[in-house]
Amino acid sequence: MRLTLPALCLVGVMYASPAAATPIGIEITSGGTSRPVNQTTGATLNLFGDDFVLTAALFGSGGFFAPAPFYLPGATIAVFAGWSGIDAPGSYTYLGQTVTFGGFNGPGMTLNFLSDPFVVPPLDGSPTAEVPFTLTAKIQGSSTSEPLDLHGTGTMMFSFTGALLVPPPPKWGNGTAQFTIEQTPEPAAFITIAAALGGLGLMSRRRFRSWLITGETDETIGSD
Repeated sequence: MRLTLPALCLVGVMYASPAAATPIGIEITSGGTSRPVNQTTGATLNLFGDDFVLTAALFGSGGFFAPAPFYLPGATIAVFAGWSGIDAPGSYTYLGQTVTFGGFNGPGMTLNFLSDPFVVPPLDGSPTAEVPFTLTAKIQGSSTSEPLDLHGTGTMMFSFTGALLVPPPPKWGNGTAQFTIEQTPEPAAFITIAAALGGLGLMSRRRFRSWLITGETDETIGSD
């Protein structure tokens, strides 16, 4: 059987360009950095999700951390920290399969932390700030497993250090951020709980009014 030129081209494209795998989304429900990090200090990262566990080393000199010091009181900042490739080696286990990443060859992870904006405190105020943050990460490049998209939210504890009075203006000389992932209920869950509590309250009020008027509860009336 002979193939026409268009058919041969189509076969070549099918073999040369396999469809890219769709990443698997994983919600991170707990974990975080083992200690505060900044532009020179790294930490161990532990993440946990549904049938998912990850441990990675975040090298302080290999990632990025912004904004860099100094920090002027009254200024609004948002912390953006990240690591990737050989600067974030580790392994994860998902659905019983363990994958190592972060070597010179093979899969790698790209990880980012982004905090909400917050105001730098005065030098005579509290040197710490608790700020919400979002974690996003992607692990890809493995020939034996699907790429993963990780997402989580939590609280960043940012600690300002090294108050400097000279040269002016007065400022904080350094700072560190510790990231802790916390699972927060979805808005729909709050609505369901509130509706349930509201229904229980309404039933209680009706029974109390019935007792005031007749001296009988719903159960007593139903038994007559």
